[in-house]
Amino acid sequence: MRPTKLRLLRVSKGLRLKDLGGIVSLQPSALSLVERRRGVATKPKRRLLAEALGVEEGVLFDDSGFALEAPIEGYFSTP
Repeated sequence: MRPTKLRLLRVSKGLRLKDLGGIVSLQPSALSLVERRRGVATKPKRRLLAEALGVEEGVLFDDSGFALEAPIEGYFSTP
C-alpha cells in the first residue's frame, strides 16, 4: 500500500502522530488508522486536519473520509 498524502504531509512538516493528534484532539492510534486507510475521519476531523496542515480538505480525503493515497511518482528513485 502506498503512503497517504496525509502521512507524507505530516512527516514533511516534522510532526509526530502525537503532535498532530494533539492539535486536532485525536488519539495517535486513531490518527494512524486514518493515515493507513484502516479508518475514516469524520467531517469535522477532516476539516481540522486539513487546517492544521495548511491544505484544503479535498487534498487529503475522499468524500467518504478515507485518506487519499499519494502518487507514486517521485517517491522512488531509479538508478
